[in-house]
Amino acid sequence: MDKKGTLEWEYIAAIVLVLIIVVVILLFSDSMKNMIMERGREFFSNILPEKLGQ
Repeated sequence: MDKKGTLEWEYIAAIVLVLIIVVVILLFSDSMKNMIMERGREFFSNILPEKLGQ
C-alpha cells in the first residue's frame, strides 16, 4: 500500500492548523501584534536596504 499521499495531507492539515492558531493569537494579543509589527518595520527599514545595496 502507498501511504505517501495520506501523510502529505496530514502534514498539510497540521501546518494549516498551526497557522490558524497563530493568526488567532495575533488577533487577540495586542502586545504580541505590536512587537511583530515593530520587528517587521525594523526588518524592512534596516535589513532590506543593506541587502539591496542602498
